[in-house]
Amino acid sequence: SMKLRKIGGYRSDIIAMSAIGSYGTTFIVAACVFLSAGVNAQGSTTQWLIPKNVSTPLYRGTTISTISVGLDYEVGFDITPQAATTTDWSNILHFTGTGTDCCEYGSRLPAVFFSPGLRSLTIVDGHTTNGNQYCQIPTQLPTQQTTTVRVEMLQTAVRIWYNDTMMCSEPRSDRSIFPNVVVYASNPWFAPGLASLGGLYYRSLAATSGFAEHTFVGPAPMQLTRNYLLGTADIPLDYEVGLDITPAGIISGWGNILHITASGENCCDYGDRIPALWFFSGTTRLLIIDGHGQLPTSGNDACPAAPELPIGFRTFVRLSMTQSAVHVYYNETLVCNETRSDRSVFYGASVYAADPWHNPANAAVANLYINDLSVTPINSTDLIVSRVNAQDIAIQNLSSLVSSLSTLITTQQTATSNLTSQIGTLNSTVAQLIRQQNDTVAMIGDVNTSLTRTNQILGDVSMALSTVNSTIAGQHDTFASSLNDAVRRINDTTIMINTTQSHLRSLRGALVAALGSVTSYTVAPGSTGSVDTSPAVTATGPDMALSAQAGRVLVSGSSCTNVDICEAMAKVQEVASALTQAATTV
Repeated sequence: SMKLRKIGGYRSDIIAMSAIGSYGTTFIVAACVFLSAGVNAQGSTTQWLIPKNVSTPLYRGTTISTISVGLDYEVGFDITPQAATTTDWSNILHFTGTGTDCCEYGSRLPAVFFSPGLRSLTIVDGHTTNGNQYCQIPTQLPTQQTTTVRVEMLQTAVRIWYNDTMMCSEPRSDRSIFPNVVVYASNPWFAPGLASLGGLYYRSLAATSGFAEHTFVGPAPMQLTRNYLLGTADIPLDYEVGLDITPAGIISGWGNILHITASGENCCDYGDRIPALWFFSGTTRLLIIDGHGQLPTSGNDACPAAPELPIGFRTFVRLSMTQSAVHVYYNETLVCNETRSDRSVFYGASVYAADPWHNPANAAVANLYINDLSVTPINSTDLIVSRVNAQDIAIQNLSSLVSSLSTLITTQQTATSNLTSQIGTLNSTVAQLIRQQNDTVAMIGDVNTSLTRTNQILGDVSMALSTVNSTIAGQHDTFASSLNDAVRRINDTTIMINTTQSHLRSLRGALVAALGSVTSYTVAPGSTGSVDTSPAVTATGPDMALSAQAGRVLVSGSSCTNVDICEAMAKVQEVASALTQAATTV
């Protein structure tokens, strides 16, 4: 690393300065040996309680070592959880300076547990105010994978990292030194956690005099969360705050990124915002307030920076606050410069990312630090390193942009190819539709012609039917008239027949009455045979038989007049028979 910052508890100043001034092989090897021996630039020492390359299962009541712990120290270990969990609290690691489990300060320095039924860690460190104060981290550790956990316990704070990602930060106070601390893995009071442990170390962090450099977020990006306290720091008269900001989007309303407050208040006295950073509503433009004590209203003085930060890209923002001015840089380009006066020293200022008074910005931060400029003044080497860092970020952003453009071009080419193919398909479809439309138009013409011819035929048929109907109607009327006339004639004939029959009956009755005195018959003249000499027949009443066999008859003793009467009666009989037959036929 070329950054003049604390990385993982070590300072890289020596290596960075030597790398700039010389590339001597002997020095680099010596520096590597120096660091690997476990002594950092501030004189801190490391005690390995379980070797780095060893991983051992946990057993209840296993004592690892007895050590002494100071006011500022760090405990780290590698943990590999199993897939199974326990239904109750299970212990992984326990440092106790009292020989007891709980709950006075010193009994857990720290103690690390799996929460019931989970693989998430609860880490108890405590301090004089609350001996059982803890950080409970909801994120579960991955099974069958190793996670490096680092717990940094300072006089003013406790901070916990998973693989260099900060997971918890809380303020502490009134720490004590414990000379005889027993280290268990795991303790005798709880069932052991279902995991393997390795690389366990204790590192004392030498107390620093004056205003020390503070690193609150490492190189891994941390998503901003409301009311997330990173820790505390003392703020000198001349200091610098730097961080990498990667916006992911915009929000409505102020979006807080960083807020350092020595008063514990949001606004608006000097010390409330030293500094505080927000995105303006609906943008990624920064509002930066640092304040000073020149006037009662100067505590909320801002440094306006016009450019917006690019979404999806990392921007290194550096704020240099001295007794006479504030300077703001984006990737080492000055974007704001304001005069200041009457600065003050603040102790134990709270560092939030983001604060409890505003919604967090939709962004992530990394490499967040506070540096005392009076102890580490800006010099040419610092500027070179800062510009190298800014150039690295610019190169990363450019590389990301090139990659995005390349992806966009590939996507555009694919889209163009797909669009060309779709246009070809569309053209073919349109041509086919045009052909189908032309065929349809032709078919419609044929149908119209057929319909016209059909209408003509239907017209002819209609006329024919009208003629037929007229003819039928005329014939029906003629037939009905003829039939009615025939019926009338039949009725008239029937009446005439009946009348004639009545007259004939009357005539016959008269004839019968006239012939009532005839007592004998003779053969009429001109007939063959002899004279009938049979006894006389008396014929009386209307039923007297007049037979054709009688022939021409004569009444005995009478003239031919009787013969005429007999003939008349015979004719009458014939006419009556003929009329009877005619009536039956009708």
